[in-house]
Amino acid sequence: MNIYEYRHYTEVLRAFHELKSAHPKWSLGLWARKSGLSSSSVLSNILAGRKIPSLSLHKKFSEFLILSVSEKQYFDLLFARAREKDVDEQRLLDRKIAHLLKLHQVSVLSLPQFEMISSPLAYALIELTKLALPLDLEEFAARSVVSFPLSDVKAVWALLEEQGWVFQDTASASGYSCREQVFDLPSDFQAEVIRRFHQQSGSCAMVALEVIPKKDRYFGSNLMAIRASDFSKLQKELDAFRKKILVKYSDTQSLDKVVQVNLQLFPHFSKTD
Repeated sequence: MNIYEYRHYTEVLRAFHELKSAHPKWSLGLWARKSGLSSSSVLSNILAGRKIPSLSLHKKFSEFLILSVSEKQYFDLLFARAREKDVDEQRLLDRKIAHLLKLHQVSVLSLPQFEMISSPLAYALIELTKLALPLDLEEFAARSVVSFPLSDVKAVWALLEEQGWVFQDTASASGYSCREQVFDLPSDFQAEVIRRFHQQSGSCAMVALEVIPKKDRYFGSNLMAIRASDFSKLQKELDAFRKKILVKYSDTQSLDKVVQVNLQLFPHFSKTD
């Protein structure tokens, strides 16, 4: 059950009851007894929206639903909104609910979607939509330095459109524009996406080193001894530089080239005490 599909407190409870009703032993009376209610009529009135539960009963409902921390936060806001009588407070709660929905209205990633957001190909295609050129997937596949198979290009493009990363916009030069899509991923899943992306970015760089003439590329690398205390400072400087060039060179008109800029920093050896 996706709690973010519901906008009202009683809708969540009715959806839960309907889901549990598939079990032959479940009943409104059983739920009422487990909730400490003497009669199922109180529960019926709550589900019908005629009665708002007490705070203690709301907490029991939360336990029944087995919610994550963020889901419980959303459920608590719906409960507060259902109880609130003051108009200004209602508006404040509505804004908080809308904010949570913006963060969490996402679909569970399938394996193809995971492959998509882990791949430099997806982001190359997104950047392609920003060029002042007609969008041509076949030309991109044929002329791309990495030589992405056309079947992969078309498959990833279809996923990008499906997930809302790109959308048709006749006002843009290419006929497509890019919009932000946020995935609510567990931290360990995010780490795997990032790891795979950098792994594949490194593979793209190795291909570029072999096939692109030196005058058309730049590869630079330093191996240097530093103080361990300066490592985090160096990390921050590189991140600031990455953000600086992204703003300086991407936020312009008449873009006509997609490039890849890799920055890596890692220790080869550290002295131990």
